[in-house]
Amino acid sequence: MNSRSEPHSTLEERDRRRPGRSWWRRVGSIALIVLAGVFVVVNRRELPAAWHTVRRADPVWLAVAAGLTIGGVWNTAGSYGSAMAAAGVPIGRRTSLRTSTVAHGLNLVVKSGGMAGLPVFLADARRAGRSAAAVVAGYLLVALAGELSFAMVLGAAIGLLVVDRHLGTADVVATAVFVVYLGVRVGAVALAVRNPDRVTRLTGKVRELVGRLRHEAPRTADDPPPERGVHELRMALGAVGERPLSGLAVMAHSLLTEVVGITTLYCVLRALGVDLGWSVPFVAYSVSVLFGIVAFVPAGLGVVELSTGAALVEAHVPVATATAAVVLFRSFEVWAPVALGLLVHQFSARTRRPGPASRRLDLASGRHG
Repeated sequence: MNSRSEPHSTLEERDRRRPGRSWWRRVGSIALIVLAGVFVVVNRRELPAAWHTVRRADPVWLAVAAGLTIGGVWNTAGSYGSAMAAAGVPIGRRTSLRTSTVAHGLNLVVKSGGMAGLPVFLADARRAGRSAAAVVAGYLLVALAGELSFAMVLGAAIGLLVVDRHLGTADVVATAVFVVYLGVRVGAVALAVRNPDRVTRLTGKVRELVGRLRHEAPRTADDPPPERGVHELRMALGAVGERPLSGLAVMAHSLLTEVVGITTLYCVLRALGVDLGWSVPFVAYSVSVLFGIVAFVPAGLGVVELSTGAALVEAHVPVATATAAVVLFRSFEVWAPVALGLLVHQFSARTRRPGPASRRLDLASGRHG
């Protein structure tokens, strides 16, 4: 029985057997509250001076930074849309914008290597009857393209630090960790394509362990065998390779994401009266993203603020101004997308709740909501 014709009652039954799924519906709200508290605690000493500096900021440059944040949300939607088209499951711009906004917010607040947003796309695929394996392939394409594009930016930033003789031990260690992390991610995808049997055994053990930790019911005969899922994922990844132009479009969107981030920091500095060219925001942004990736805390809280502030102070930006710049930059880069993702999720959850009549219609037409 495939996903298109599976009865609605069967899906509800499966969700009851896997109560951990409901956790994803609450994680945005909980994480936002926790991160807000952590942010205030970490920056409690600098916030008064930073607030005084922020009040004197140029509103025009701040408006440009806000516009870049909105443009970044649109660009992320375009990236996922291109990736899903490459995987053979094209989605409309509206669907891409809704799912990517929620997924991006989750990825920011949940430390999961960028995988926290995947359930959002899988839930939408289940409702629309799209192939889950193809959706996973498209999602992985976005994740890998994002990391590869940042690797390019990081390489250039490290080169600038070497030329200026400002490359520190922490930068070298963090870069090495990122290189290993990227190698593991790329190797895992390559393994899924070349040796699906080994992936099947490995994912089966991981699924069993996670199921025990989450107190899920054992697999039943109604659940699809793991071999089928890995085979479908392999076929979907192969389909991505057959559409190189769509893959290049995803890469272009990923590079544009880095450009938006660098430009946002540049605008924030200009708003605070700091004009040091593009090299300073370029290096500071690269360092902030790098430590955000390797740090073992959600959104890199504390670690990113310290590393970005240190990079700005190293460039002779006053401490109060650097602190204000970090607060504003993180507001545009993290807090605004997280809040927007939470709002979109809440709005979508309310608008897509079907009434009894529509549920009967879905059952009669073989669709599941």
